[in-house]
Formats: sequence, C-alpha cells, structure tokens
Amino acid sequence: MQMISKASLLGVLFIAGPAVHAAPDPLPRALQAAIDKAVAANPDVPGITLSYSAAGGRQQWSGSAGRTAIGGKDALQPDQPFRIASITKLFVAATILRLHEQHRLAVTDTIMAYISPETAGQLRRAGYDPAVIRIDQLLTHSSGMADHTTEPGFLAATLVAGGHHWTRAAQLDILARQKPLGAPGVAFHYSDSGYVVLGEIIERATGKPLAAAVREQLQFRKIGLASTWWEQAEPAPPGVKPRAHQYQGDLDVTELDASFDLYGGGGRVSPQGACRRMGHRRRCVACR
Repeated sequence: MQMISKASLLGVLFIAGPAVHAAPDPLPRALQAAIDKAVAANPDVPGITLSYSAAGGRQQWSGSAGRTAIGGKDALQPDQPFRIASITKLFVAATILRLHEQHRLAVTDTIMAYISPETAGQLRRAGYDPAVIRIDQLLTHSSGMADHTTEPGFLAATLVAGGHHWTRAAQLDILARQKPLGAPGVAFHYSDSGYVVLGEIIERATGKPLAAAVREQLQFRKIGLASTWWEQAEPAPPGVKPRAHQYQGDLDVTELDASFDLYGGGGRVSPQGACRRMGHRRRCVACR
C-alpha cells in the first residue's frame, strides 16, 4: 500500500542511458531548475527529490527542492529518507529470485509447501487454492488474489487516532472477506496481499525475519546500501537524516504505525537515488 495524494512528498528516479560529455554536464542545472519550478507552482507539495545515473554510473546527480514538511522550515535534502512503500516489492521479488537460485524454492512451485497451515486456511476460506497458486504468479500479480488494502474500512482503521497495529494474519483475514478476482495465471490484478504472502514464504524458506532475510540475501553491506532499513524491524542506520514527511490527503501520516504496510508489500525506508559525489556509485552515510 502506498500513501499518495496531491500533498505527498514526491520522489523520482530517472535513469538515463550511456552518455559521454566532453564539457560540464548541463543536465543537473536544468533538472534542478525544473524541480524548483514544480515546487513553486504546487504549494501543497512539500518537496521533490530527483536522481539520475548515466554512463554506467560514472555520471550521477541527486537534487531536491522544497521542504521536509508542508509549512515546515527545514529544506528537503537529496538524501532525506522516506518510506518507499511499494518499491519495497522489488526487494522482496529479488529475494525470492535469489532463493530460487539457491534451490531453496522454485518460482514455479505452488505456494502450498511454503506457507503456514494457518495462512493456507485463511486463503481457502476466501476461495483461493494454495495448491494451485504458484510463487511466480504472486510475483507478477497474476494469482487472481484480491488486495486487502482495497477492502472498505481498511484505510479508515489504519488512520484512526493513535494508530492501529496490524499483523500479517489480520491483513489476510481482511483478504479472506474478498472473493478471488480470477483463476491463477489468467489476468493481472495488483495485489499487496500477494506480497504479504511472499513475505511469509521468505521467512519460512530462510528461517529468519523478513527484514533480516532480505538484507542478507541481497547483501546490502556488499552493494553499499548503508542508508536503507526496514521500519520497525530494524533501527535506522547511524547518521541518517530525519524522515521526510508524507501525507494522505491533508493528513500527515509520517508517524503512522508502519504495520499497515510492513509485511512484504512495503516497509523499507530509504533516501532517493544516487550519491551526491559524482562518480561515487554507492549511497552512503559518508556523502551527507
């Protein structure tokens, strides 16, 4: 689930193809001017971050415009972390593929052998057959599974004063109120619920909590992802800036209990894009 509104922080990653510049690259100045203009023209958008990478990572730039919050005084920085919401699904999918490479599962397997009896029961009560649905169908949103975040009342329960703490089982209970959207493998239907199930599959295949399993399987330390973390499951890395504010309509949801989007469909917090030092390929605390 992703909190989106006209008042949300906007983060954009722009990836350019190979390029060679004999003279100083004019693109950063042009991009900075563009995001400055966009923020000035849209006062209900607190800020924008933008990054690009070209020539195999040899040319990189990150910029920002605006503030960390609507009406706030702190300028938004290019490396300001924020909830990346459904971009987390890319980390989850990559972890599943890594486990496939290790022969700890096969993406063409049905999910039956990789989920708990309790989860299997929840799915059956909703009309889903875990002995038919395959892992790759969850990955590609083609399992026929509905989305618990679209169930009337989910958002209202999430946004109650004081917050609401969700569990994976509670979210799948909401899914169990919805009928399948079609047979597995027939059509695309975006489903956070499918990635919640993939989160459980990762935990049971590795014997580790989801955050730890993803970090280990994708080798965050080796690839330099030093400034990203799984909210609630991991502490924020030392030295990271305070999170940028995010909104649902006019409501600031920055401190909303992260459990609404924590079990595979979302959960990661990260700064945007490339390191500010040209030619330095890794996002890192040192470049703040």
